[in-house]
Amino acid sequence: SSGADDAQLLVRNAAGTEVARTSIAIDGAAFTWDGKGSDGAALPYGSYRFDIVSYQDGAAISEAPAEVYSKVTEVRSVDGSTSIVLQGGTVVPSSDVSALRAPDQS
Repeated sequence: SSGADDAQLLVRNAAGTEVARTSIAIDGAAFTWDGKGSDGAALPYGSYRFDIVSYQDGAAISEAPAEVYSKVTEVRSVDGSTSIVLQGGTVVPSSDVSALRAPDQS
């Protein structure tokens, strides 16, 4: 957020419970979550939600969903609605997709 001097990635499990929180750069640079909880232990395979909490002078000024990247394995059209199937099996509505990019060639 504009005016932020600190930011944290907030990770919640499928039930909405906070399982991890870590400081991230405020410049919007890419960040790869290591899959570990706040206690440093690896979290189980599953779906997680990511939000960015922005701070100014130690006070939270905003919370917004983080942009995430995942490989697309399938596109489905069911009853006129298009869904995207991500690697790992998560299905999201196509309206939730903000961009596509070429696959990693490495």
